[in-house]
Amino acid sequence: MLPAWLGRENKSKAPVAAILVCGVGWALALGFSFERLISIDLILYGGSLILEFVALVVLRVREPEMERPFRAGGFAVACLLGVAPAGLILYALYSAREERMAHMPALVFALLLAAGGPLCYWIARSRQRRRPEMVAPPAA
Repeated sequence: MLPAWLGRENKSKAPVAAILVCGVGWALALGFSFERLISIDLILYGGSLILEFVALVVLRVREPEMERPFRAGGFAVACLLGVAPAGLILYALYSAREERMAHMPALVFALLLAAGGPLCYWIARSRQRRRPEMVAPPAA
């Protein structure tokens, strides 16, 4: 879903542009305190982990007979597996409510960052619809 120039590889198969963009992002984060970095990590990683638990439950509901490499119980077990970690993540988010970033509460800042993901996805999907030749994955 990212621009193609980020995926271009050099002779040693390294995506140089993506590495540089990621490095610039991390360099910009050097100005944050350790507590702020932990807050950002907690909010973004914790949010993605909660989404994984939700996806697990949704997949169990939509595709109950889907072949899986192993089973860890039924629907109730799938729900219960995510309750404790999600509760801990939500408590940690609540505990970080006093932290501030960019002149706003850290939670608001992180939610704005996280909201950028669906926005970028929507933009990429609309661009793909306008240019169908971009939909096909590159040849391996």
